[in-house]
Amino acid sequence: MIFGEATHVSGNAFAVSNISGMLGLGYSNTTASHIPSFWEAMNITSSSYSFYLNNDKDGNYMTVPGMDTDNYEPIKEHHIIYKKKSYQYILKFDHFKTKHDRIVKDDHNISAMLAVGYPMIVMPDKIATDIFDSIYVEHDCSNIATLPSITLAIDGHDYTLEGKDYIMHDEGICKIAVQAV
Repeated sequence: MIFGEATHVSGNAFAVSNISGMLGLGYSNTTASHIPSFWEAMNITSSSYSFYLNNDKDGNYMTVPGMDTDNYEPIKEHHIIYKKKSYQYILKFDHFKTKHDRIVKDDHNISAMLAVGYPMIVMPDKIATDIFDSIYVEHDCSNIATLPSITLAIDGHDYTLEGKDYIMHDEGICKIAVQAV
């Protein structure tokens, strides 16, 4: 197995997280070097894997290959991944719905990307402004229970986020976990 050394990284991912390295689960044909990823180098018979995540950080684990059926919950919805690159899985995004069922969407065809390990909701600036400009979060998190719910639709299926789902508590301050681009 070939290992690489990062001598310079942009951003602050390593500075703000409690990790000292990464193992790639992507595919070599999606990288510039085409070096086999950790995943490919393991040479296992099945390329499936699963994570069990819960509120107890000590009880989380990864199963390779396959899935631990002891902690399995039936899948609620299936979504078509219409574009796959490295660790990115692209889904068809329909719209956001705010309080009073006001629909907010871009005039262009936009998609939703699932990215492993990124805590923010990233969206076009126009949509973020339309949805979140009228939402005020107390720095001490005291008003989370009264924040409006926001619904996002993927492939025609609605997923509702309560205030606690789109608020991030970071270094003693609460803030909306949305990044406008």
